[in-house]
Amino acid sequence: MAGASAIHVSSIVEEKLGAVLGQVAFKPQQKALEVERDTTKHTANKYGTDVRVLDGKVGICVASDTHWPRRGGGGKKYVSPSGLTYMVGSLSGMIVGSHVCLQDCRVCSNYEKRRKDGKLKPGEPVRSHRCPRNFPKTKSPKTMETAST
Repeated sequence: MAGASAIHVSSIVEEKLGAVLGQVAFKPQQKALEVERDTTKHTANKYGTDVRVLDGKVGICVASDTHWPRRGGGGKKYVSPSGLTYMVGSLSGMIVGSHVCLQDCRVCSNYEKRRKDGKLKPGEPVRSHRCPRNFPKTKSPKTMETAST
């Protein structure tokens, strides 16, 4: 019983920590986005060109790249069920956005395994949680790049 409660506590801490880390990562990106916007306006004024504005938002130019790690060694290599996309402002060189693609959720996977093994009561729902799964398991992780940009 002690092991089960420790896992539950760990899961709760992980869920709350994930939300905080997401907020912490967002703040510098928001600042970088403002710098890129201001740099775009300044450059347009300097060279006498127009700035594209849509719905009150200044258009900026970014470069993006997605990385999905490979794991395994020896003969077979497996594509990871996660990927990370960064968007870098072309004038400031700062990261103005990022997106994480995940095909897995530990809570959902454990629930699905317990349901498959018949260890759940009929109709028992998955417990309430902040599910990070945002990319279908049916798609190849290699398609994460086009999906996240």
